[in-house]
Amino acid sequence: MYYLGIPSPRIGCAVATDNANIYVFGGKSDSSRLNDIWSLSLTDYKFKRLKDDGEVPAVRNGHTMSYH
Repeated sequence: MYYLGIPSPRIGCAVATDNANIYVFGGKSDSSRLNDIWSLSLTDYKFKRLKDDGEVPAVRNGHTMSYH
């Protein structure tokens, strides 16, 4: 399940790709640290907010992420 939209502006987020999508996790907005995850399709260039399922990492910024 996902939600269409666009992520809020942020800095310090982590980004990874699977060559079909770019994934963006966390970061810091003007007022708070974030722990949401978004995907950007490299086919249709639409953002989707992915549904949180199970344990979600704590809010964070300045971190790294990789796709395996």
